[in-house]
Amino acid sequence: MPVRVWGNAYLLKTALLNLSDNAAKYSGGQPVTLFLEMDTKERARIRIEDRGIDLTPDEEERVLLPLIHGSDVQVIDRFGIGLTLARRIISLHLGQLYLLPRSGGGTLTDIILPLQLA
Repeated sequence: MPVRVWGNAYLLKTALLNLSDNAAKYSGGQPVTLFLEMDTKERARIRIEDRGIDLTPDEEERVLLPLIHGSDVQVIDRFGIGLTLARRIISLHLGQLYLLPRSGGGTLTDIILPLQLA
């Protein structure tokens, strides 16, 4: 049985590409891994793991605000709107976006999206 996420494909693609690009940009050439799984029967989880710059605990929510950057990214060109845009798109699709520290360094980006039930 096919599994479908409810939403606008263009907007969701924009959010996922932005989050993947961020992971690659801040990973310092280290691998980035993407996972897709059924979180429950009603929702899917997309996880992006990078092995780059760590977020401090106080930055995990703050970097989702417009024009805010992590403290360790001074040498990387950025505008500070990508995470905010991705969070807004995911929220419009009744989903959630979480940034978490990755064990061993880097960041876990968790995207939870509801499934379109048949």
